[in-house]
Amino acid sequence: MTHAFIRIVQILDIRNTKWRFLEGVRVSGALPPRTVLVQQCICDEGVLEVLCNYAAPSKKFQPSRHVSWGESSMIQAERLFS
Repeated sequence: MTHAFIRIVQILDIRNTKWRFLEGVRVSGALPPRTVLVQQCICDEGVLEVLCNYAAPSKKFQPSRHVSWGESSMIQAERLFS
């Protein structure tokens, strides 16, 4: 995550959106713990999709075997935030 992303979170009203889990970022200006991001991506595929699209130019995920949606989400979230 970049400082630009943090600034965007601070500017937007995220209280009644899927991004409300980032309210602490909006208030503090600090990066959220990695575990918070990974857990949210596992719970909400939409958050994972937006973050993966944000990082798409530099991070591509192609599993070498068939994986379930939950497993795929966890792998993608782990790779995105590593």
